[in-house]
Amino acid sequence: MRIGETIYKMKEEILKLLNTDASTYEMRLFCTYMDWCTKHCKSDIEMQRFLTSPALFNWWLEEYNKLEQSFLKIVEPYKHNATVSDLERIYMSEIVQIFNRFCRPLVYTARHKHQNVVNPKFN
Repeated sequence: MRIGETIYKMKEEILKLLNTDASTYEMRLFCTYMDWCTKHCKSDIEMQRFLTSPALFNWWLEEYNKLEQSFLKIVEPYKHNATVSDLERIYMSEIVQIFNRFCRPLVYTARHKHQNVVNPKFN
C-alpha cells in the first residue's frame, strides 16, 4: 500500500470516528496551521511567508499526520464504545502537541528567504 493510500484511509477513519465531513476537517486543519504560524511568527510579513512556504507546510503536515496516527493507535481498543465527544477530546489532546513542534531550518528559511510562488500554468 502506498503512502498516499495509507493517509487517505487514515483520514477516512478519522472522519468516521469524529463524525465530521471532509470540508469541516480541512477547515480545522487549515485553522490549526494558521494558529501554529501565528504562534511562531513575529509580524504580518512573516505570517505571509509562513503561509506561502510549501516546505514548511509539508513538514508541518507530516508532523500533524504523525499525531493523527498516534490518535488512531490510542483509540483503537475503545473506538466502538467511546462517544464522539470522548473521541474528540482525545483527538484534540493529541493534535495540540503540534504547537510544541518546530523545525528551525524551515522556519528560518520561511522568515528570511524571499519565495516566489508561481503557478506553472501561467508561465
